[in-house]
Amino acid sequence: MSALAAPLRQAGLAALKAGRLQEAIANLLKAAQADPESFETYSYLGAAYSKVGDFENARKAFGRAIQIDPTSARAWYNLGVAHQMAEDLESARTCFNNAVQRDPNHEQARAALEKLAPRPMSMSELASVGGSVRLPGAHRAELEEEAQAEPARELTPQDLARLATPEGSFHMSGAQATDLGDDEHHQP
Repeated sequence: MSALAAPLRQAGLAALKAGRLQEAIANLLKAAQADPESFETYSYLGAAYSKVGDFENARKAFGRAIQIDPTSARAWYNLGVAHQMAEDLESARTCFNNAVQRDPNHEQARAALEKLAPRPMSMSELASVGGSVRLPGAHRAELEEEAQAEPARELTPQDLARLATPEGSFHMSGAQATDLGDDEHHQP
């Protein structure tokens, strides 16, 4: 830590608490230049930017704090608030979730998650398991006929058994019948 950074950070924090926000930002920016690895400086700078409504710079400052200490639930929560104030709700949700993952008892992050409107989901997301499996065609907005590669055929009990179990055998009522009557029902 630079010998210059600590007094600048303290002056910035005092100005922030007193509501002299531009002075706070100026001092905290100087402190950040003097010590670019100070978690506290970037946290206070993010708070100062948030108070003046500069959410873009608040996000940058809180993001830098997270780069310095990615385990801080408080920093993730603060970044989430900045995203929320900038109306980037998906990023806010991600940050609040990260805060709760790092500290399951972080009540502010839990409350913020509950207040966020449910995230709209696409059909593809709804159809997937854990968000990683995509069903062919589930992403389409309109229904359309697809040409079939092969004409549909009737499945025999043996075909069903092969499809239903990895070993290819199981007992199905009627599956043991050998005489189906017409040979039309058997297809190779």
